[in-house]
Amino acid sequence: MIEDYFSEIESMLIASPIVLSFKSSKEEISEDRGWIKGSAIFTNGTRMHLFEYVKIDDLPRIIKYEYHWQRKDGKLIKRWDNAPHHKELETYPDHVHVGESVYPHKNMNLKRVLDILEEEIRAYSL
Repeated sequence: MIEDYFSEIESMLIASPIVLSFKSSKEEISEDRGWIKGSAIFTNGTRMHLFEYVKIDDLPRIIKYEYHWQRKDGKLIKRWDNAPHHKELETYPDHVHVGESVYPHKNMNLKRVLDILEEEIRAYSL
């Protein structure tokens, strides 16, 4: 079950028109729980580090996530995560870091992040 989810994640990265390459590692903690982490290099040279800890009930439930998008020089562009450290935000624990600022944001998954990045990378040269 969790292996199927990991395969879906890797398939999304392979199919994305903005992903030049990616590497990932994963651990199946049990048949229905595990984590995947990795990094992807995009067509404009930016990079994303990702982490998901997932539990499979009827559907996959992402318990913890981080998608960290950065420039070639390592400077943060955006990071979506659900670390519980911004209780002041109405979307707590979900939020997005943009540079040095933090904003409320709905919970994220890899598909939503790739959709955003495909649009931004096509529209702007970073």
